[in-house]
Amino acid sequence: RELADKVPPEHLTMPGENGFTPIKLAFSYTKRDAMPITQMLILRGVPVLLQDFFLRQSVPYDLDKLIKQRNLANQLASWAMSEVATRDTFLALVLGCGIHGSRDVAPAQRSQLLNLRGDGNTDVRMRIAGYLGVRLGEEAGRLRRAANVLGEVVVHYRGFGPLVLGEG
Repeated sequence: RELADKVPPEHLTMPGENGFTPIKLAFSYTKRDAMPITQMLILRGVPVLLQDFFLRQSVPYDLDKLIKQRNLANQLASWAMSEVATRDTFLALVLGCGIHGSRDVAPAQRSQLLNLRGDGNTDVRMRIAGYLGVRLGEEAGRLRRAANVLGEVVVHYRGFGPLVLGEG
């Protein structure tokens, strides 16, 4: 993570000499570290492209590697979708019920979340989101885009589908 923070964002999107993008390279590395590396790249803003998740294999296929790639794609999709769901839940429950709640209820029955209304409490709302692990700002958008692409990858891998897309 510390090293990745020193790499300019535009370099994180550049393919290597082999033509692999950073996401494709991380995904093709089906060892234990592939998941956290790919997650970090997604959160740093590396574009998630459908073709990065389908690696050219010679026939006969390496079924073990294919299963590992499918499992990693499933784990990444679950992670991204869970992060998006956490944010959506925070927005609906904490902000929706409190910030946009009604003051027409008796004070003793009123949600204390109503006290978070107003521009002066934006920092408090952001800190609450941070404590709850809610992704904010650009990270939230990156995760939403990644979840959409990863959802397509999972559908493609279901039943192994066509195994090869694009070059690689």
